[in-house]
Amino acid sequence: MYKRLILSGVFIFLFITLYIYYSGKSIDKNKNIDIKENENTHSYLEKDTVTRDNKNEEAKPVHFSIFQNADGSYGYDIYIEEKRIISQPVIPGLMGNKGFLNKAEAEKVAAVVMQKIIRNEMPPSISKEELEKLGIKE
Repeated sequence: MYKRLILSGVFIFLFITLYIYYSGKSIDKNKNIDIKENENTHSYLEKDTVTRDNKNEEAKPVHFSIFQNADGSYGYDIYIEEKRIISQPVIPGLMGNKGFLNKAEAEKVAAVVMQKIIRNEMPPSISKEELEKLGIKE
């Protein structure tokens, strides 16, 4: 119970931090994105620039990496440039502390969360319905 409360607090803190960080940015939801992949890291670089306070600034690369938990399940980290902004060792949106069954499941969810960040959808949470559409089961 206490661990769940702490995890909830950490996630709320992350979402508030991300919201504050991106609150001034305006991003086109239909922009083209370059995809670069290697074995464990998937990078998405926005082709357009991000507008903030009427000044154009260079788009920041966003990528994720997949990791294996001690129990053999999988999780993911999401980075903006080289700064980790989300570390997700468990399946988001589900009760409990279960990680993803395989690397492919973690990649699917990480890609959706990353797209939400690129599109400035804050917080970049995942619902049970989205997990079902991705084929992720409890």
